[in-house]
Amino acid sequence: MCLLKMIDIIIFALIAFFIGRKLYKTLGDTSYDNEMSEENKKAYEQFKEGLLKDVEQVQSGSQIDILSALEAEMGEQERKIFEDIREHLPDFTADKFLLGAKSAFQMILEAYAKQQVHVLEKLVSPAMLSQFSDSIKQLQANAQRQNITIVGVQNVKILNVFKQDVSAVIVVEFESEQISNVVDANSGELINGSLSKVIKRQDVWTFSKKINSKSNIWILISNEK
Repeated sequence: MCLLKMIDIIIFALIAFFIGRKLYKTLGDTSYDNEMSEENKKAYEQFKEGLLKDVEQVQSGSQIDILSALEAEMGEQERKIFEDIREHLPDFTADKFLLGAKSAFQMILEAYAKQQVHVLEKLVSPAMLSQFSDSIKQLQANAQRQNITIVGVQNVKILNVFKQDVSAVIVVEFESEQISNVVDANSGELINGSLSKVIKRQDVWTFSKKINSKSNIWILISNEK
């Protein structure tokens, strides 16, 4: 799709160039006989050649992957990691990763609030699972329940991308609005937090996945407030 857009731009540019030169000659030179001079033809061919080279660069992959505006803003090393992942997942981009990260953010918090350890174990690392499990066990021991309602996720952005052994690691910041509280598991009586107050939060989560894996699942390996 991006290549087609590039070709469209080139076609319009060529047309604009030709019309511009023609108008200039027609309006600026009364002796112009509506035929392109050798000088104009040469300039036209040079202009066309330069634009066609740009298309060839896109086709050969020598330019930044224009399918992802996010990747275009990254450094060379970060972009290389995404390119390495695409060797095993051709459709993968930074933009698609952030969509998945946003879903994972909501799914993991929901699973924790519902004490669904079987869901968490598929989405988080063993170390993170231990932390979530310990917190759930503590709540259960005190006959309490943690409620987390995601009102909305306003912003999701990549803070860092790096390679760790055979895995890619991506650090993501989430800006969200939540309603969070702890209630008595039996009576529902409020113990901590609020049943209605919306609070703004910034969380930094780190995800990891083996570069050569064909799975789309990224595992949460750490989280910070």
